[in-house]
Amino acid sequence: MAVVLGVGYSFFYFGTTSFTIGESQSNVQQDIRLAADFITRQVRYAAELEILDENDAIPETITNQDNYIFINDDGFIEFRNKDGSKIINHITTGGFELVFQPKAEGKILYFKINDVKQKYGIESEVMILNIVDTIAGVNNGAAIRYK
Repeated sequence: MAVVLGVGYSFFYFGTTSFTIGESQSNVQQDIRLAADFITRQVRYAAELEILDENDAIPETITNQDNYIFINDDGFIEFRNKDGSKIINHITTGGFELVFQPKAEGKILYFKINDVKQKYGIESEVMILNIVDTIAGVNNGAAIRYK
């Protein structure tokens, strides 16, 4: 009886652990996809866009029309504008990498979001439709400022 219960428990434990890991990975993937979609919707119609280095300071209070997307000190992807701040990923904390680069004569923004813990990421490109000049700033940054 002990052998049968031992085998049954090991199958139960394996199934529960596998389900928990799978659910966690699914949540992270969904969270990253939603964050990528948010970034795409926000910057598509920007008139100005600047890629910022990770050392550039993001103001705590915004008084003009600037919008910022960056990873905050708690490891969340944050959107900040004159109306305040909003966290755009809700499940995963810490371990994020966010990379922005200009492409195609400065009219296309390439970005990559990686979750280091789950080893999952998304790469995407957005054509900036209303940009007058080219994308300003560094060629490989961790945050963006746009209007």
